[in-house]
Amino acid sequence: MKKPKITIIHYSIPPVIGGVEFVIEAHAKLLADKGYYTKILAGRGKSFDPRVKLRIIPEINSLSDWSAPKGKEKKWKMLAQKIHNKLALELKGIDICIIHNCMTMPFNMPLVIALHKIIEERKETKFIAWCHDSVFLDKTYKPFLSSIKENSFPWILLRKPLKNVQYVTISANRAEGFARLFRRKITIVPNGIGLDFLNLSQKALFIFGKFDLAGTDLVALLPIRIIKRKNVEMAATIIKELNKKINAKTIITGPPDPHKKGDTYFRSLKKLVKKLKISKKIIFLCDLKYEGKRIKVGFSLLKDLYRLADILLLPSYKEGFGIPILEAGLSKLPVFSSSIAPIKEVGKKDVNYFYLNEKPEKIAKRILRFYQKNKSLNLFKRVLRSYTWQTIFKKKIEPLLRIK
Repeated sequence: MKKPKITIIHYSIPPVIGGVEFVIEAHAKLLADKGYYTKILAGRGKSFDPRVKLRIIPEINSLSDWSAPKGKEKKWKMLAQKIHNKLALELKGIDICIIHNCMTMPFNMPLVIALHKIIEERKETKFIAWCHDSVFLDKTYKPFLSSIKENSFPWILLRKPLKNVQYVTISANRAEGFARLFRRKITIVPNGIGLDFLNLSQKALFIFGKFDLAGTDLVALLPIRIIKRKNVEMAATIIKELNKKINAKTIITGPPDPHKKGDTYFRSLKKLVKKLKISKKIIFLCDLKYEGKRIKVGFSLLKDLYRLADILLLPSYKEGFGIPILEAGLSKLPVFSSSIAPIKEVGKKDVNYFYLNEKPEKIAKRILRFYQKNKSLNLFKRVLRSYTWQTIFKKKIEPLLRIK
């Protein structure tokens, strides 16, 4: 099925700084990523993506004087007609037009007049009014509202819903306000955040997506080479116990040791993982290929994995020093480690220790209690699951783009 052609309208786009401008940039890039023809009509700004067409129409920029007309009605009427003519030309062949904030704010009333006329004329185009704010729902605009007759033309247009427009807002609180104002149901599409905020490499993003780390309750990192003294068996049994209550996975970064019969130990670990029925919960990165090559965890990817993990799990029964403790410290990553002298020397009281002879279920319970009480970790997980732009686009935005 052919994807609809989409145009986005707003007063301005980046490099103009503003919350709506950044949302538009995110939306446009997501649309381009998914193969939609995307065009922006703005009063000012610059191209931020070669895949997104940009048409600057100076007349739709916010006006420096947006108070009541008082003698400039004729000027506004002429400007509205000029804007109408330009928009009509730009909207030819467009299936969906998304208007950000311009329908509910008074920053360019000739634009509001032109949009109402365009919407009433173009029955073949689907219009979505993305309402971030309203002059009638913000107390800071009270002085302005007292200077106008809000139920007279053109101000009435700011609170007049159109039948063939789908109204969208960014939160339940905003939806309640707009529902009272428009007396109709409002669709909620929250603002989001891009995974680029984490500054992850493409390899890390590949791992993140392939193993659904966003949908994993707890990700334990074992930044180790696979050798016997690292006690990976204990980590596996702890993960097994955790999965009785939550969805837990562990990432093991290194390959088998090439000098100490590492392959034999590695094979025994895989047999154990299979026996415990947790093959999808134990991620051996040395088995993973990216762009046709086996992944080797260098310093850059290791830093990314520390960002994506929720705890450092270190069940070693022998260590010379314990560099991962230092790495976890600088990454603000909570540590659960075996209580052995080298680790205690570095970690002191700032590490969650367990004894090597403790039962895995007891250790798992301690980790689970930590997980349940850690608000920062829970917020991190909730943002990953519900507020990344990729998730919002898939669940909320793309369904709006269906046309009859």
